[in-house]
Amino acid sequence: PETFTNTSNPQTIYYRVTNTDTNCVSDVAELTIKAQAIPPTITIPDFKVCDDLASGSDEDGILRFDLTTQTATIETLLGSDTQWSITYHETVADAEAEIAITEYTTRASDNGTKTIIVRLEDNSTGCFRTDNTLNLVVNALPTISQVSFLREQCDTDTDGVIQDNLRLYNAFFSDNHANETFTYYWDSNHTDEISTPSVFFNLGDDGNPIPDVTVYVKITNENDCERTYDPATGDPLTINLKA
Repeated sequence: PETFTNTSNPQTIYYRVTNTDTNCVSDVAELTIKAQAIPPTITIPDFKVCDDLASGSDEDGILRFDLTTQTATIETLLGSDTQWSITYHETVADAEAEIAITEYTTRASDNGTKTIIVRLEDNSTGCFRTDNTLNLVVNALPTISQVSFLREQCDTDTDGVIQDNLRLYNAFFSDNHANETFTYYWDSNHTDEISTPSVFFNLGDDGNPIPDVTVYVKITNENDCERTYDPATGDPLTINLKA
């Protein structure tokens, strides 16, 4: 009986009790055993965030993650927001001991990634699982080669109007420019986008030429992380056009 394996689920077991002093035997009784299912194994999407300046640098891979923001995603994968208790842990041992965390800040030694143990517990049975994981990923921002580019053109017809293709200068800003998206703006807040950068004219809203115009550049990489400034100086990325 110490190693009994059930043959059905649930299964009724019959037993009786013998008094070892008197050898008297009880009536036959029964009990029902039932194996409860443990929570399922699920594939949790990586928790990806672009590096930021909270640590003092947006190039160090150090970032604070609020793990509780992922609970709704996991509940959706499980199909219920009431059946399960979901907690986060640094190690399997912590998960088994129910030593939980609600946030995690990546360290330099994590190299931009950290695996968090997700403990799932069925609220109705108490059965739990500690082998589901959540990967934290710090996505790098674009790396720039230089912060600004000066383009001077001769105004041969002296009307002050110059035409240029802003995309020709992408390579000056980034060695990875072929895999990045460049957008260009009239303003430093990056709200007034230049709609035709390949055929750019230095004309203001009033139609008059601007002899010394500054175009503000935003670079977006394959991780959807953006760079609009020099991380060393904070200076904006710009193209300066002079007629």
